[in-house]
Amino acid sequence: MISGLTGKIVEKTDRAVTIDVLGVRYEVQMSATGLARLPAVGESSEIWTRLIPSDDALTLFGFVTAPERQMFDLLRSVSGVGPRLALNILSAMSLREIAQSVSQEKPDAFLKVARLGRKTAGKIILDLKNKIDEQFGANMLGAGTAAPTSIGSEIAVQALLELGYSSAEAKQALQAVQSKDPGEQVREALRELGSHTTVAR
Repeated sequence: MISGLTGKIVEKTDRAVTIDVLGVRYEVQMSATGLARLPAVGESSEIWTRLIPSDDALTLFGFVTAPERQMFDLLRSVSGVGPRLALNILSAMSLREIAQSVSQEKPDAFLKVARLGRKTAGKIILDLKNKIDEQFGANMLGAGTAAPTSIGSEIAVQALLELGYSSAEAKQALQAVQSKDPGEQVREALRELGSHTTVAR
């Protein structure tokens, strides 16, 4: 299993990047937003990857951050959402928009994604309603293991930054959180942020 690559970028297209790792070149499919965040051709980069087999190929899909890969895996767990449609979603929506749209049960927010219809949008909401909290709380932050409030808050702030919130938004939301567990802090903060914001359409 190839879970990541570190090497020099040798080519970029509108759908993929080619990265040279010790003389071996790998073509990696990425979202448009992920590609835009990569360094220029000729520079070194680290990419998180997921290797997905099909009937006639082994395809590498790449991500700039681990949370982006986690969201990709979550989206693929929904019936009718393959890896390329999952990339389309990540190209059209930030992690923050996806999490808010699922949490607030707003399937219309997904309709701006190419080749994604209302039925599939409804499935995403239904299937990921609870998983978003579990994956971006417990699994990513190690929920269930208590941490001192100061350390736990720092971890929670970083997690919210990865989801696209500003530092000010994250810290303000966490002020209303009572839990010392970082995973629970993120879940409570997301509920707080969701009650005061709307998803951009």
